[in-house]
Amino acid sequence: MAADLFLIGDSHIIAIADAAEDRGLTWKGGPLASGRALEQYFWKIDGKKFIYSMEGAGPIRERFCDLLVFDGPILTTLGFNSHRFVEDFDKYAQAQKLSPSPSILSEAAFVDTVCDARHVALEFYRMLSDHGCDVYFTASPQRCTMQNHTLLRAFEDLLIAKIEATGAKFIETRDAVLDEQRVRSEYAKADDPVHGSLALGALILDRMAKLRG
Repeated sequence: MAADLFLIGDSHIIAIADAAEDRGLTWKGGPLASGRALEQYFWKIDGKKFIYSMEGAGPIRERFCDLLVFDGPILTTLGFNSHRFVEDFDKYAQAQKLSPSPSILSEAAFVDTVCDARHVALEFYRMLSDHGCDVYFTASPQRCTMQNHTLLRAFEDLLIAKIEATGAKFIETRDAVLDEQRVRSEYAKADDPVHGSLALGALILDRMAKLRG
């Protein structure tokens, strides 16, 4: 069945799905797993068929099988469980008795660290590019301490640039959604402030529409 867009990513994709339905848009795909789980390889390719290969995936596999032949925009949050990178980097810095800042590494070493930490996500975006897909991506709302905010932004900005190099288009919402390191209340679920609300999903769709012209 045809759909208006294909959604694929972690649980932060749900706000976008809700906003799409609120507008009468149809979508395929949905959330795959937690961001942590998606740091491991989660797919295989069989011809033009995308096979979601995570153990225990069960019946949701069929939701994603035509990802590579989908004739429309693909929207994803993959790779942007940014707080996980910050937590791991912070543990390393503490072990070395250093301040948790990108500057504890050379620029080249920081680039290598980010690319290594998100090599699965980067390969996923390159795979979509190789199949000629129309790809859009966004940074899901993340939380960290103010001390680590600079590190989180450095990670995201570098990852965004690497993904854009594959031809995917970035949907920037952080300027509107984040109040320092926290999600503004109007964009967060009242009962689940970690995840975005319908308003966040709507903002992402609005900004994607502008990118598409």
